[in-house]
Amino acid sequence: MLHFQERNTEDLLNNYSGNAVVAYLLKNKREFLSEPEKVDYTTEVAIGLLKSGLSLTDKAAVIACFKKEILNEDLANEIIGILKVKEIGLAYEFLLKVMSLSNKTDEKMVVLNYTLEKNDFDEAAITALLNTLPGKLKEIAEKGKRPELPDTPETKRLVELLKAKDYISSFSESKNGIRVNTKLK
Repeated sequence: MLHFQERNTEDLLNNYSGNAVVAYLLKNKREFLSEPEKVDYTTEVAIGLLKSGLSLTDKAAVIACFKKEILNEDLANEIIGILKVKEIGLAYEFLLKVMSLSNKTDEKMVVLNYTLEKNDFDEAAITALLNTLPGKLKEIAEKGKRPELPDTPETKRLVELLKAKDYISSFSESKNGIRVNTKLK
């Protein structure tokens, strides 16, 4: 088997399938994980590594090295699944792209809530993150709207966070869900 070296990694990335590259990286796991930023990840390799038996800590280290240009829906869904259970310090633009590509609403809600708790974003940044949500949830970002949202723990947590950040005017719980009063234009 090839030893982990930058040249070997580049040759494999340029000439072999993603599965072969993943096998090589996992075979040389200790060396690879000591410098994960030295790999020029492709979408296929990134997905393969995130689906592998690497620990969450190792996956977090690898995700932090991905470039947003390799993101697609499948990779975004893998990343969201990991972000749901493991905090990773990601650049805002990268996180925004992951959120916009992922179709896993429940996981996105958990990640969004955690992100809003840990960061002091301005209104534009919060609006962009909210716009990654589907349906009625997205309406929270529209001024003057009064969307009624499903009454779930994550939705309640979200509106509480948005109220605390003075992003929405108010919210109320009813038998049909949570009514959000967005700020007027």
